[in-house]
Amino acid sequence: MRITDVAYISREIENAALFSVPEFANLSEALEDDVKGATRIIIVSGYFGEEYILKLLEKPTKQRRAKCTVQIILGYDNTTEFVYGKVKEEALRNAIISIGYKSKRVTVRLFKDSVPLHTKLYGFLRTTAPIWYVGSANASSAVEGRRHELMFRVSGKSEALEKYVDALLKHRSSGEQTSGGQIRAFQEYLSSGSLVFKPTRYRRFTYDAFSINPTERKKISDQLGKDSRVPHSDPGAEGFGFNLLSAIGMALETKKEKTATLRFRRYCVETAYGYWVPQIYVRKIEGALANSRASEEAALRRISIALAAKPESEIFSEFQKYRSSAEAFFKRLKVKAIPKKDLESSFYSFLNVRQAWLNDAGWIRRNASKITISRMPDIWSDENAAEAFITSFVDDLVAALNAPGQTPLIYRVLQKNFHISSAPDAKTVREELTKLFSVHPENVSY
Repeated sequence: MRITDVAYISREIENAALFSVPEFANLSEALEDDVKGATRIIIVSGYFGEEYILKLLEKPTKQRRAKCTVQIILGYDNTTEFVYGKVKEEALRNAIISIGYKSKRVTVRLFKDSVPLHTKLYGFLRTTAPIWYVGSANASSAVEGRRHELMFRVSGKSEALEKYVDALLKHRSSGEQTSGGQIRAFQEYLSSGSLVFKPTRYRRFTYDAFSINPTERKKISDQLGKDSRVPHSDPGAEGFGFNLLSAIGMALETKKEKTATLRFRRYCVETAYGYWVPQIYVRKIEGALANSRASEEAALRRISIALAAKPESEIFSEFQKYRSSAEAFFKRLKVKAIPKKDLESSFYSFLNVRQAWLNDAGWIRRNASKITISRMPDIWSDENAAEAFITSFVDDLVAALNAPGQTPLIYRVLQKNFHISSAPDAKTVREELTKLFSVHPENVSY
């Protein structure tokens, strides 16, 4: 083995043109050069970005991709991110196959243990000549300069690195056969469903011009039963903020959005890793989701048009009215509200960001989606994740059946099909479910 006497870095350090001297090289360019001739590609990364990995894997020619083996090992923590990572694991493998790699040659694995995977390792076998990169850069935009990263390039055979990769692949699957037959049957039933996620969306159109501590907030809350008489104020905002949509005459759009909720919850069981839904109900949710998305996109476009039609000077004038009125309101209540520094420039920055959002068709499309639906990923190789999922499934089922009032559809159906008694307890339900699925898994219907 030989270590190349060059430090491969992800970005140029300020005031030091390191890329211009022979001791330093651009990490992104080096990886792209070495992957082009690879017959086997190994990526081990504690965190990953799908776009970066696909971009790197597109560097070999299509002819070479068809003969190249790809092994990718990724890591997630012991949190909801692990299950969502399983969804992304399957999607990434399908995306790699779609760009020309053969299915039987592509392996994407999610490492799972009580501690997360932290390794960053890239291996390129070029016929019989192995090349390895070892260092700090995850397989993500970090490689291309989003962060300062450094790696070293090692050429030649390394039995230690080969064994390390093999051990990760084996360790990942070491728990697959540990579950009992009854639990395994119940897992197979759960695997036939899908998960519903509420994606993270940032579409806040309220500007907090003031900083107000909790004690002072209570004074405002006590006053909110009366009319504050502050134009364009948002009483629900932490800083009693300025509502941009109100200022451009589009406040009604947000009220419509709040009332037009997507009624998917009646079909789902809540678990530690998202909402679980039987496959038979997925079409119902997808139909409602399509209608909801179209309505949301139309509303956001109306807001975009209204914002574009209102001159910034007029919006700022409305903000000034809000500000002077809010300050008078705070003074009347003897509330200590600290205005932001550089308030005018800060407000215009807020306004410019919202304009950019609404001019971006991709942003509108993403933010019009209330939920994401994905087939249930294979999480059963990790006993802790499997146990958390099953326990939360049973707990939610039992809680719903014991709650007063009308029971949502999904719980009534499960109670009938699983022959669950009234006022059940979690221990009994779990025992009955594992027995049912080990004997008559085909008898569950909707």
